[in-house]
Amino acid sequence: MQVIGDYQQHLEDIDALADITYKDLCASVHSAELRCPAMIFSIPSGDQRGSALFCIMYKLEDDGDTFIYSPVPLVHLEQDQAGEVEL
Repeated sequence: MQVIGDYQQHLEDIDALADITYKDLCASVHSAELRCPAMIFSIPSGDQRGSALFCIMYKLEDDGDTFIYSPVPLVHLEQDQAGEVEL
């Protein structure tokens, strides 16, 4: 595996993103108690350089709802029960 750039900077960026997204989650739900630690994963950015961006997924303890914070639109996950896309 090849890491492009300073890995320490990548970790700092991920930590900052986790802080921002968890604060947003807490402001959006009644109880932000998590079922498991935040799951962080990379996703292709879609640009010509072949770079990747980071997403964070939170799963709530009380009802199991899952929230994904992604800098790339995940339209296939935004479909409602009838198969219609909510934008």
